[in-house]
Amino acid sequence: MKPALVETWIQQLTTSPPSPPSPPPKRKRSYGTATINMGVSSPPPSNPGDSALVDPDTTPRVSHQASKRRRFDLSARPITFDNLDRDDDASSARSKSRQSASTATSDSRSRLSRSPTKNMGSLELADRPVRRVRAARKEDLPDDVADLFFSIRDAREGRATIPREALPTVLEALTILDPSPATDAAFDQIPWSYIPSLDAHLELKCVQKIVRNTIECAAENVSEASWNSRVHEYILDTALEPFDGIVSHWDVTRAPITKSCLPRHSSGLALEGKMVDFCICLGGRETTRAVQKRLKLAPETPFINHTNYQPLLYRPIAVSIESKTPNGSDEVAKTQLSVWVTGHFARLRSLSRTSNDAIAVGVTLPLLIVRGGEWSLWFARDTGDGIDLIETISVGNTNSILGCYKVLAMLRHLAEWAKSTLYPWMEKHILLDGNSTAGPT
Repeated sequence: MKPALVETWIQQLTTSPPSPPSPPPKRKRSYGTATINMGVSSPPPSNPGDSALVDPDTTPRVSHQASKRRRFDLSARPITFDNLDRDDDASSARSKSRQSASTATSDSRSRLSRSPTKNMGSLELADRPVRRVRAARKEDLPDDVADLFFSIRDAREGRATIPREALPTVLEALTILDPSPATDAAFDQIPWSYIPSLDAHLELKCVQKIVRNTIECAAENVSEASWNSRVHEYILDTALEPFDGIVSHWDVTRAPITKSCLPRHSSGLALEGKMVDFCICLGGRETTRAVQKRLKLAPETPFINHTNYQPLLYRPIAVSIESKTPNGSDEVAKTQLSVWVTGHFARLRSLSRTSNDAIAVGVTLPLLIVRGGEWSLWFARDTGDGIDLIETISVGNTNSILGCYKVLAMLRHLAEWAKSTLYPWMEKHILLDGNSTAGPT
């Protein structure tokens, strides 16, 4: 060795010891955001000049300097508890994604199990196609509703719609925008068989309120629900209030068609169910008793209609009503009514003693479409291989006093038909009491 190197080495050994060595850097731990250095790094490169100061033959000794042992350093992407949390979240997200995909697939299959019903064209492909028919001749009308139609047509013309005792007050209330009443608009005797009395002046006040509400709803462009509550519900109450529960109306906007009565596509899939807004129903004590007696024979389906909605369990539906705003779609209204009445016919067919899949239900069902204040009359007839949706007339608009009286007359004619025609048919074919001749009480 060179003497200079030896001397330098001896001096280093004889000098005072250095301060205690600092501990090697510990792994950083944190339970929040601390980094755990677990990576492996190579030792720092040595200085080429230092090799001259070190004798390769000497025994290695522990240096008082910081240890150069391998340290774990993942500076590129330190592992932290946050990262672990994020990894767990990512794993959970992937799991949820797989579950969501599975659920979406299941929902998709569920949706695919129902054939969408977008318009009347969809119903032409049903196993019982719905065909739109326009009644142009008397022969186009089914026999069981022919008299009903002509009575309502007379009401549309304004005949026998205003109580004579209220006529002077009605004439005073008319505006310059109202047409003149028909010469035979007034009547002396109640034309509906079981209305015991009618307060004509109180009814006029109700009519005036309905007119005001109709005009306001049209001006404010309110929703369908507002039309129902402020106008349609009010005029139905006014029209049927004298019938004292024997014929009543119900809001059925939450009354779904039961699965067994849903119409089916020709492919075998059930069509998408539709709901309507109101139903006019038969009721009363005797009707309820007869319905319950019949339903005891079919305990698996303890309801008389094609829906198990509570108010309709024992009240046979006579007239179904679909409402829209003034700008609402006629096509949608007809589609909803068509699906609804197809389900209704299916239920009547299943309850009838003499019917099967090849035999038509032998009763015609009246339908009403209301757009804003305008009321239109339709009929549905089961033909065995399909259903005819029969268009007839627009009856009246509740935006005028005379129009309100026309609609009131129409609704009362429909209530009378339900009592005099529909109930006897049900007694004979469904309620199993064909010997009875009395109407609902």
